[in-house]
Amino acid sequence: MEGITLVDDSISTAPEATLAALAAMQDSSLVVIVGGHDRGLDWQPVIDHLRRHPVDRVIAQGAGGPRIERALRSGCPDQAVELVEDLEGAVRRGLDALAPGGFLLLSPGAPSFDQFGDYVERGAAFRRFAGLPE
Repeated sequence: MEGITLVDDSISTAPEATLAALAAMQDSSLVVIVGGHDRGLDWQPVIDHLRRHPVDRVIAQGAGGPRIERALRSGCPDQAVELVEDLEGAVRRGLDALAPGGFLLLSPGAPSFDQFGDYVERGAAFRRFAGLPE
């Protein structure tokens, strides 16, 4: 994990919040983790942004992960996307995919209730899975 910066945007519980995080970091080497409790929200604005500003990888996870992954693969086929089961797997894959100097962004665009009690618990797990103290 040396040389990789973690960005905990676990409070991002809607795709619009993920879009804002992506826009703020669009010139960075970036892997973004999305997904969580699926409320059926529209990911098209995120897809439109990623078509213009692709990131190194999008990792979809959690209950909403499969729907988000399908939407991303369909809407921006040139974007690297993968699906994992849960946040722990997403953090592992994200750290493996980044070179030193990159950013691992947790900006799920969905609530945490499929795996955690709230966004604070999800953020603490993100840091723990990355090997940081809580």
